[in-house]
Amino acid sequence: MKAFHAIDFEESTHTYTVDGVVRPSVTQVLSLLHDWSVVDPDVLARAQQFGTHVHDATALYDQRDLAEDLLHPDLKGCLEAWKRFRREREPVVEAVELQLYSEKYGYPGRCDRIVKISRKGKSTPQRVVLDIKTGDQLMDSVDLQLAAYAQAWNEEHPRKRATGRVSIQLFRDGTYLESWHDNKGDFQVFLHCLGITNWRIRKCQ
Repeated sequence: MKAFHAIDFEESTHTYTVDGVVRPSVTQVLSLLHDWSVVDPDVLARAQQFGTHVHDATALYDQRDLAEDLLHPDLKGCLEAWKRFRREREPVVEAVELQLYSEKYGYPGRCDRIVKISRKGKSTPQRVVLDIKTGDQLMDSVDLQLAAYAQAWNEEHPRKRATGRVSIQLFRDGTYLESWHDNKGDFQVFLHCLGITNWRIRKCQ
């Protein structure tokens, strides 16, 4: 039987608490791979805010609760890109903005989508974890991010395992880029990052 965990998320500090204990999220674990200090703080903040708004818009669209006539013009291109992906690739959406927790490894996270989709050129759909991206360049850490989500999902749903990992980049001109992430060693690399993160947390206590 799946264990129940009380998971709380403090948005202002991006902090997850699981059963009263602060746990590093997937995003926090992977932050050690990026040096954001070289990016102008205002530029970084605007990019993060834009990405959040796009995620919110696509989630509301998938939940059939989006008032498109009220959508800010800057977001419409990325939404059209998501709609185009939905139209052309016909994914079956099983979960939207799903909170996950790996009981085995002790990390929480939020997965954008769980969908059933077939690879291009293939006819048989498979269940995958899917992440939406809005940047022009896809960071290497998305491989590890999706591997972490897949591990947590499969722990919680052993009879509905995800067998693939996909990222969808949405561009302002209404186009998208679909990328599959297949390196079987990605999760082990994530675990190394998790170990370093937990070591740092213990050193600060």
